[in-house]
Amino acid sequence: MRPLLGTSGHSLVRRTVCGVSHSARNANLGQMTEYLRLEAVPQMLSRSIDAGKLDTEIRLRLLPTTHPYLPSIQGVNKYKHSMNAIALVIRNFVLNERCALHVTNVQTLADGRARARYNTVTDADTVVVHWSTCTEGCEHLGPEGVTSQAKFGLYKARQASRGAAGLEDEHSKSEVLRYILDPGHKMSEKLMEQHASPADDLDARWQLSRVIHGVFIFEMNHDNTKIRVHTIDNVEMSDREKKVETGALAC
Repeated sequence: MRPLLGTSGHSLVRRTVCGVSHSARNANLGQMTEYLRLEAVPQMLSRSIDAGKLDTEIRLRLLPTTHPYLPSIQGVNKYKHSMNAIALVIRNFVLNERCALHVTNVQTLADGRARARYNTVTDADTVVVHWSTCTEGCEHLGPEGVTSQAKFGLYKARQASRGAAGLEDEHSKSEVLRYILDPGHKMSEKLMEQHASPADDLDARWQLSRVIHGVFIFEMNHDNTKIRVHTIDNVEMSDREKKVETGALAC
């Protein structure tokens, strides 16, 4: 008696996943990659990813390499809140409010190849996007071209690691994290007042050239039409002091 599938049947199984052909999944992955590279990532500080691109159970992972204790965020509404909260903190207190993300490299990894390198949650096809924020003089920053001209004043964490100042800084970080992780939490009005230089005083007190680099890792669903997991990792912020008009170093 002949097997029900035979050789051609096994080939058919290999070419399909949950009823979706391999060629269709590849085409969808290509379209998703282009959407992320050209539209979603560059505008992520001002606009959310289209809801139609998000799996209903989308999972957001924040800095798992350096902060593995941070909980994941799951569900479209919580995901949108957290991403909006991150964007608001960055635009209002960290970078120029006009700042955008610039894609520096894109990798598309299929068949579970991303797991060993990027510690992904699933073996799904994955799009890895390396990015950096605007550098000085970028056209996105407006006529002055300053990276650190935040809307409500520039956040500058205390460098002290001991004593009251260090504890205060740890408290401020916890407050920001709670705001990002918990949709119902609001930051204290005094929090940023203690750590942000007023916008009108920035030029007089200190000028920084500030750039953030990082990686987004997008794990797809079974047919590569929606994002199941979005990981933000390897984020680094570099501050470079600039000379003010008087010739003195900002402090």
